[in-house]
Amino acid sequence: MVSLALWRKTRSAEPEDAAAVLARGPLRVLRAPEPALLLAPRAPPCAAAGSAAAPAAAPAVCLQHVRDAGLQQLDLGARHALAKLLLETQAQLY
Repeated sequence: MVSLALWRKTRSAEPEDAAAVLARGPLRVLRAPEPALLLAPRAPPCAAAGSAAAPAAAPAVCLQHVRDAGLQQLDLGARHALAKLLLETQAQLY
């Protein structure tokens, strides 16, 4: 957002939104930006809270909850990596 504000200031004295700029120009290709450029990365599902007093079984319990939830909390890239690993493992077994 900071770079967009700087771009607006350098273009003209009056602020203009990006939609108006795109509508004026010749539109060749419009592609969605990479999610990594817009969103901060998610924290690991079982990130340590930072306390040294946490029991050693807590990460295992957390991972079991993630597994029981059907891995729905994982982002698409992690699910894709897991599916790819499963296919590669199955290909090695057969």
